[in-house]
Amino acid sequence: MKYLIICFIMGIGAAGFGQTSSVDLVKKVPGFSHPESVIFDKEQQVFYVSNMADRKEKDGFISKVSATGNILDTLWVTGLNDPKGLLIRNDRLFVTDVTFLVEMDRRTGKILKRIPIEHAESLNDITADEEGNLYISDLAGNSIYKMNLSGNI
Repeated sequence: MKYLIICFIMGIGAAGFGQTSSVDLVKKVPGFSHPESVIFDKEQQVFYVSNMADRKEKDGFISKVSATGNILDTLWVTGLNDPKGLLIRNDRLFVTDVTFLVEMDRRTGKILKRIPIEHAESLNDITADEEGNLYISDLAGNSIYKMNLSGNI
């Protein structure tokens, strides 16, 4: 039933917008290197952008961009391998980085922890539920990992 409702809603949306709808580029921001994810920090009024860079060891980084689209710091957090999914929880910024979940202070960008995810192959996206549990997808490993508030996976 849930599938049917989603299909029906998608059908209404497709009929209403047609197949020729497009998105206008508002502003192109230079300085990124293979940007993968972006998240907005309402409190700080900035965007964080994960950059996978050139896939060399430790060349990945996170950029900090103003709400108006100006780069504040291209290399705000460095020393990452292949950063992808981003999540803000309380005063922390999390990023998936190959087989690690990296926890940072979202105000300073200081890396606080690199949490290894056992058996992970290519961590991709991250989200949280209402209880604060984190869910991390592993693209190559065909898995979803759950980390509870105690940090147990």
